[in-house]
Amino acid sequence: GYRQALEYLKRTDAEPKDSEALMSFVDVFAAATRQYAKKQMQWFRRDGSFAFVPVQMECEKAQRVGNAAKIISDMCTLCPEDFEAELLSPSSSSSAASAAAATKKNNANNENNGSGKSNNNDNDDDATSVLPLSAQTKLDNERQGKKMKFFQSKRVALVDGSDDFLTVLKEADECTKMVQGLDD
Repeated sequence: GYRQALEYLKRTDAEPKDSEALMSFVDVFAAATRQYAKKQMQWFRRDGSFAFVPVQMECEKAQRVGNAAKIISDMCTLCPEDFEAELLSPSSSSSAASAAAATKKNNANNENNGSGKSNNNDNDDDATSVLPLSAQTKLDNERQGKKMKFFQSKRVALVDGSDDFLTVLKEADECTKMVQGLDD
C-alpha cells in the first residue's frame, strides 16, 4: 500500500478535487493490500510454528476479541508437548487418530469456551473434525482462500460523492500539495 500511496501523492497530473484519481488509487490500494494479505497467509500456512486462532465474525467486536484473547491465553498455558500437538496440521500428522489422542483435552476445552469448529458447510470428513483448534482453523482458512479466488472488492464507505469520500478527497488534496511542495 505504501508504494501506491506514494504514486498517488507524487503523480505529475495532480489536480484539486480529482475524484477519478482518488477512486483509482483506492481500488489499486485495496487490491495491493489484499494481495499482500494473501501472501502473508501463504507464509503463515507454511510456517509450522504459527498458531492459527479462529475469529467468529458473526459475534460483536468485544466478544470476538475476548474469545480470541481467551484462546491465546489458554495456548500460553499449555506445556510444550500440548502446544506442539495444537500445531499439528493435516499434512504433518501421520493419522487422525494420533491427532485426536494428542488433543482430546484441548478439543473439549475449545467446545466449552464456545470457540469450537467453525460452521463450515463444506463436506468435512471425520479425520478433520478431530484436528486441534489451530490445525482446524488453518484448514478452514485454506478453504476460505480457495473460495476467494475470484474476489471482487466493493467499496462501502468511500463511494464517490459521499460525505466520507469528499472528506478524504480534501485530505488527499492537502497531502498531495505537501508532498509535491505546491502552494494554494
